[in-house]
Amino acid sequence: KDPLYSITIVRGQLAEAKRSLDARQVMNRRNFVDLARVRVDSDQAFEIAQNALGSAGERMRSASYQLTQIGPAADPIWDVWAYGKRDRYLGVVRLSARTGDVISSRRPGLL
Repeated sequence: KDPLYSITIVRGQLAEAKRSLDARQVMNRRNFVDLARVRVDSDQAFEIAQNALGSAGERMRSASYQLTQIGPAADPIWDVWAYGKRDRYLGVVRLSARTGDVISSRRPGLL
């Protein structure tokens, strides 16, 4: 009825959309995001992640995103994986998609 999709956005355009057949996703309640609660879009999430990563964020060129929500009353969460030149991994930032508040940030080699 409501299939799950994996999408790829390149330069603001939908580059790929395919049905997700991952059984873990189908069973995971985090898939049902109340989009009315999302106030921070992916462009804003990129900027927040860039700032949260400090000096590593200054080299941030691209990102991978995941938008999840644990339950109907919970805030939606952006996980933003940051990459630099040659797709070098710079770190990951988790933030509220409602407020933009940074929940956590991790860079390689740092605890």
